Amino acid sequence: MESFTTPEVNEAITKNVGVLDGLIRSAINYGDLDKDDRAYVDSGLLATSQLYSAFDMLSEHGIDVGPNMDPTFMGMMSESAGDFMKYKAVKPDGNKSYPSFVKDKLVVADMSGIGLGPETYVAPPKIPGTKKDFKMNDSAFSELIENAVLFVNNAAANSNDERIKALQIGIVRNKIGFAHAAYQEYLKDPKNASEQGLKNIAKVNLAGYEAGYLPFHYWLREQTR
Repeated sequence: MESFTTPEVNEAITKNVGVLDGLIRSAINYGDLDKDDRAYVDSGLLATSQLYSAFDMLSEHGIDVGPNMDPTFMGMMSESAGDFMKYKAVKPDGNKSYPSFVKDKLVVADMSGIGLGPETYVAPPKIPGTKKDFKMNDSAFSELIENAVLFVNNAAANSNDERIKALQIGIVRNKIGFAHAAYQEYLKDPKNASEQGLKNIAKVNLAGYEAGYLPFHYWLREQTR
């Protein structure tokens, strides 16, 4: 079990893990699974260590996981379980964890919450300008959180602006928003308006798509490497 801050929060987490267990079983039609699949779910997805890790991850990103936890997040975690099961069905040996799927949904929710358009996170079926299928990198969404945090930390370390420094202890949503605003400024940079500048952006975007990233994700990844 992960270590949380107070006995009250620990008690709430234990209760919520039990509730989530039931939601997951219901969401994936646990009763309809054959014996082997039920054993897999019990030993893998529903292992309490993974559930506690998911709650721990939410807590680290500023979400109240105690007695006052928003029930919306429980639904999100249940939906993530379905996504995880589909992933494991296609990639039995895949190393992406259940908490990573929860984190992916958190990214989408955060981006929607700050008004970023769906084009920033909805993958196209084909790589633009080609006939190649686009396949999203398994860790693209999860990396977005880490990279947004790194981007803000780097900006704060190189600036005396207290507003930027305040972002370091703020919620992920604001960090993604800050990074996206910087990305928009990059796109509007006068040197990118020239024919060669537009070609350079297109070249970078193509490299990103081929690596499994959307343009904003790839730009942010390159800024924090």
